[in-house]
Amino acid sequence: RGQYLEEVRHRMKWDFLGVNDFHSEFGNEVFSTSELEEQKVEFVRSWFMENGSTVPDDDQLAAIASVDKNLQLVARAGSGKTTTVVHRALFLIKHCGVQPNEILILAFNRKAAREVRIRILSLLGEWIDDEIEECIGELNSTGGEREDEAIDDLAYKYEIELPFVMTFHALGYAIAPPNESLSEEGGEMEVNQSLSKVIDAKFQGSEARALIKKIMLCHFREDRSRVFHDFRESFKGGARYCSSLPWESMKGEKVKTPGEKVIADYLFEHGIEYKYQRNFNWSGVNYRPDFTLTNSNLAIELFGDSGDENFDNMYRSKRAFWSAQTDWALIEFHSDEFDYDDPESIRSVIRGKLEANGVFNSRQSEDSVWQLIGERAERRFKSAMFSFFEKCRQQRLSPSDLQNLVESHDAVSSVEEWFLQIASNLFIDLSEDDAGDVGRGFYNMLEKAIEAIDGGQTSFRRSSGSGNLNNLRYLFVDEFQDFSELFYGLVKAIREQNEDLNLFCVGDDWQAINGYAGSDLSYFENFSECFGESRKLYLATNYRSASSIVEAGNSLMEGLGKPAKSFKEDEGDILVSYLDDFKPSVPEKGRHGYDLITPALLRLIPPALAEGLDVVLLCRTNYVPWSVNSDKKDLHGFLSHVRSFLPEEVKDRVSVSTSHKYKGLEKSMVVVLDAKAKSYPLIHSDAVFNRVLGDSPEKTIEEDRRLFHVAMTRAEEKLVIFTDGRETSPFLEDLTD
Repeated sequence: RGQYLEEVRHRMKWDFLGVNDFHSEFGNEVFSTSELEEQKVEFVRSWFMENGSTVPDDDQLAAIASVDKNLQLVARAGSGKTTTVVHRALFLIKHCGVQPNEILILAFNRKAAREVRIRILSLLGEWIDDEIEECIGELNSTGGEREDEAIDDLAYKYEIELPFVMTFHALGYAIAPPNESLSEEGGEMEVNQSLSKVIDAKFQGSEARALIKKIMLCHFREDRSRVFHDFRESFKGGARYCSSLPWESMKGEKVKTPGEKVIADYLFEHGIEYKYQRNFNWSGVNYRPDFTLTNSNLAIELFGDSGDENFDNMYRSKRAFWSAQTDWALIEFHSDEFDYDDPESIRSVIRGKLEANGVFNSRQSEDSVWQLIGERAERRFKSAMFSFFEKCRQQRLSPSDLQNLVESHDAVSSVEEWFLQIASNLFIDLSEDDAGDVGRGFYNMLEKAIEAIDGGQTSFRRSSGSGNLNNLRYLFVDEFQDFSELFYGLVKAIREQNEDLNLFCVGDDWQAINGYAGSDLSYFENFSECFGESRKLYLATNYRSASSIVEAGNSLMEGLGKPAKSFKEDEGDILVSYLDDFKPSVPEKGRHGYDLITPALLRLIPPALAEGLDVVLLCRTNYVPWSVNSDKKDLHGFLSHVRSFLPEEVKDRVSVSTSHKYKGLEKSMVVVLDAKAKSYPLIHSDAVFNRVLGDSPEKTIEEDRRLFHVAMTRAEEKLVIFTDGRETSPFLEDLTD
């Protein structure tokens, strides 16, 4: 055994890649496979120590040492995923004798690809670190192709050969450049612009535009309880998420219940001006009745079923409040008055009570209503089409495939049926139309690349150098949780041409948040079925976040995979703030009125900045879901509003982002602005159009749980979560139970 161990260690020095074959032939009875892996890890650890590089941790070393088979690496948030990728490439090049042009690293976006290239350049050219930092620092403000050129220039200057690092789309471009004037990486925006023009061209006719008008008017009017009629019973625990169902008035407001939507739509379609949840001061409490009519001092409240003591007390209190108002009157509706199976009877109830209070209005014509909502409706229609076609491309559907799906699909409404028929026909037109080929170029480029590879073409050409797929020995795939059928098709085609190619896929199923863009987690979950014999390893240690934040993330994802563990001993801080319980001071009321979120933030942010913490505000959408004493409710407008109360010298240390866009980033203090039921999860009403492609409320909920986890785990030291006790996110309940 000792002699064999000595031989193994000797071979690791000069033939590391052949050690497993040697062990299979001569050492199975002497060493177990797990013991061999331990020896390999110890050798790699020693190698990094001897070569003066940062020494990866044990889990990272295990991934670096496993270089002789297909490997799936599950890397939890903050666990050093990129560190492992670049150090694995370094070890292969510097010790194992793998040539840089025998390694291809595929990333999902250009920023990630640049980071990997810079870090590998730093490792291979450690003596020029200062010049690399200076160069990249100067270019951070410009980015784009100039930054890529700067990396190439430095590598050329110091004769450092880098592995191929690019996005999937850049590889497609390098294999099969499109005939159109489509840039290598700017394609997605160009595609949307081109596709928009194609859709506009197809719907210039009055008949086509009338059909869009019909679809969107019905869609905006539609009762979501019918669309999601089986939501409660569709999957285990579905009833828990009913408060997350979307209710949007025709005016475009997010309302809380189907009854409120019915009332809002009646007022809107009858030209009765109103405000939804206008602020009133009720004994120092911010009270917001459901509706107030603009041109008459009438308030409208929709009360739910009675019987609950708390409800009955609140009901009596509200009636007493309005009775005491000398210049206001209350119109009451009760949910048991509304028969949702008979919309006309509901309208009759509403009309009767309004007319009894002196409000007489006729229903507006369809054309008049369309004048008010047409622009917004057409934007929504186009956006829904973009999303639909992107999913079709990612699933590699042909027009006939889509047609078959549509014909066999059981639509839940006429609106869904009409939309799918238009989408199916438009997909055929886009496939046949030359103009459509421009619009499809970005993704069609990958299909053309797959066809070229299947036809035997293996060479690819880039400005930074040419390569050949047959010469590759290692293929790295970053952010593997975002894989799709389209990307799988490309990798499969490459591996069919190069059967000896070793695959290394890195990702985190807990951060799979791009299903809306066509990503499919099944490739992550079924790795060995997709790619054959393989090994799965984990990076579980979170180096980013304090221990309480890591544990909170584990609680949210309990039962969904191996938990993370915290490297930091510091517990950190987590604050859950129920904004409906927030009591502003008299000066705060004078400064901010009924706006509670701004003064609440201003109690937290200045002390955090004074402690040296930088702050990011994260939100599920681009709009803040709270009353703000400003017209700046979009995120960047809200950021300007908050910064206006901060000293000039520190205001830039507060930033804002959507949760999706902040994936991969971190900040010492994270504020989740909207842990509410209709934000986490957010079940968009337009999602009904994608049911034929496999979307469902259950998938949305699973993905939004992961998105909430991503938002939480961006925090390094302090996490603040704002919610509302009346509309708390069910995900937050999993943390506080």
